[in-house]
Amino acid sequence: MAYQRILAAIDLSDEAEEVIAAAKQQLLMSDLVDPSNAAELHFINVIKPIRHTHGGIDIGAVSASMNLDQLLIERANEIVGQWAKSSGLESDHVHIKTGNPAAEIRDTAKAIQADLIVIGTHGRHGLGLLLGATANGVLHGVHCDVLTIRIHSEI
Repeated sequence: MAYQRILAAIDLSDEAEEVIAAAKQQLLMSDLVDPSNAAELHFINVIKPIRHTHGGIDIGAVSASMNLDQLLIERANEIVGQWAKSSGLESDHVHIKTGNPAAEIRDTAKAIQADLIVIGTHGRHGLGLLLGATANGVLHGVHCDVLTIRIHSEI
């Protein structure tokens, strides 16, 4: 199958390179299947706000968490921007979001009309033993194919 828009959901770790490689492979395969296809690759990174992670924090901590969130966004722009540049992506193909990772990935996939999401999974804990919490969350309600990449890093 030739995909037209591929969304690679990446974090800020070196493990993201495995997801990027798999997404590029799908892009290449789509171009080989249909050379007139002109498939597109997009990257998404979602930052879960600190205040969503740690409920019940006081107002002073909320202010500090907002500053930390901004630093995380800046760092994400820097790292994902470097990966995008080395992959030949235009800046409008890089999506840095904040919120619930699974929901933001699904929403972005829908907005760009992606027909494939490539996402990594560790599947190390809880229900994630089966798939991985974010990857599993992406699957629920998504309109397109999802390719999960088993991350091969050390635990």
